[in-house]
Amino acid sequence: MQNDFGQDKEIKFFELLSAKKVRYLLIGRQACIIYGLPVNTFDYDIAVDNTSENLMKVLEIAKDLDLKPSKSKDDILNKRVALFNLQNDIKIDVFCAKRYGTTNNKFVVFSEAFERRKIVKDKKYGLVFYVPAIDDLIMFKKINPREKDFEDIKMLESIKGKKK
Repeated sequence: MQNDFGQDKEIKFFELLSAKKVRYLLIGRQACIIYGLPVNTFDYDIAVDNTSENLMKVLEIAKDLDLKPSKSKDDILNKRVALFNLQNDIKIDVFCAKRYGTTNNKFVVFSEAFERRKIVKDKKYGLVFYVPAIDDLIMFKKINPREKDFEDIKMLESIKGKKK
């Protein structure tokens, strides 16, 4: 992985996700970077299994790192939100639905995407990342696509075509 973490807090966040065995997938442009796309981003997007136990682990990590959730703990644990962010000097968007609808009327189901995940180890920091399989990452990009997502999808499709 060629991404360089700007701060220790990001490293610690992903170390704790692994240590606490959080079921998550790194999505968004950070995942695209892992697949070799020449893109930049400064925030992190993760999708997490929305069991109360898993969500509680994410909130405990956030508290340990002084990351403030944008929604109440009660709303998060009672599944009244599908997205919240953790923020302080870094920003992490946390997607926490069981499934996500895409613009082409298909669904990404977290548990299925998690089973197909790619496990990537960062050599520089020794971190382990769970990244969606390329087809699932493309589907995640289609949930609420912006212009940059269409660009990412095109590049991911190109990479996918070369791997066949």
